[in-house]
Amino acid sequence: TFCVLCGTFVHALVIAQMTSLLKTLDVTAARFREKTDAINFYMEERKISSTNQNKVRGYFAFLWERQRGSLEADIIGSLPMSLRDRVSHSRRVSLLKVSMFQGRDLLFVDSLVTALEPEILNFGEFLCLRNEPIDCMWFLAEGRLEVLSAGLGDG
Repeated sequence: TFCVLCGTFVHALVIAQMTSLLKTLDVTAARFREKTDAINFYMEERKISSTNQNKVRGYFAFLWERQRGSLEADIIGSLPMSLRDRVSHSRRVSLLKVSMFQGRDLLFVDSLVTALEPEILNFGEFLCLRNEPIDCMWFLAEGRLEVLSAGLGDG
């Protein structure tokens, strides 16, 4: 009898947890739909070209697929500095694999880690263009980049 009661209790607990999880996912999906509806409305009102609208939609679809609507910067930014540093440890490990950061002071590396901002590019977009000034450095975390050149000897 005791085993039957324990089994029933565990079964009820599992069902309750699954119900809670499904409700959470539904709320997250609803928030994401509201956000994309607002973005679509904005693009229509501003007469954004359909090509650019598709790029924006693709970007948010990618975010949804990868992060289920949660933006990493929002999550990390809302943490207290001490916890943010601990969570960012995996980024530090990745940064220390780059030869120019090896042997550097860990406080310096940690300050860089907290300043990193993710940037997502859609297929076919340019990261930067020749002869245009840039004020940042990129680290490719995932995917592939292609370097295009107009001709030889251009730099």
